[in-house]
Amino acid sequence: MSLVRALAAALLLVTTPALAGVVGGPFTATGTLKSVDDLYAEHVSGEDGPTRLEAENLMGAYGEVTRSYTLTFARGKVATLRAESANGEDIDCYVHAPDGKLIVSDKRAGSTCDLRWKVRGSGKVTVSVWNMGRHSTTYTLTTN
Repeated sequence: MSLVRALAAALLLVTTPALAGVVGGPFTATGTLKSVDDLYAEHVSGEDGPTRLEAENLMGAYGEVTRSYTLTFARGKVATLRAESANGEDIDCYVHAPDGKLIVSDKRAGSTCDLRWKVRGSGKVTVSVWNMGRHSTTYTLTTN
């Protein structure tokens, strides 16, 4: 699964458009994410349907179990981010620099992500929220 996550994250960094850009201000977003199991069930059509592994590979391409935001934070400040699943599903969060390097992540099992990092460079980052649970979930993402 970690290889699938890495490949899907790389795909997201290449294909995700900028959805928001707030310099040094608070940002809040709410969204709904499907689960890999939901995606698998939707694409199974008898014996010709994809395997569960193929469904996991589709998750990044379809962008239904993950959502990304491009944000700009004030350089030199400490940035904070919190994401919370409304129904307790496991979610993961990743923050990548414009060059694709991982800045910080929260992959702990649980329904919340809490991240904190010192903003360097331009301050522009891509924040990704992933549903790693077995059911669809609605989440809230907030930053400082």
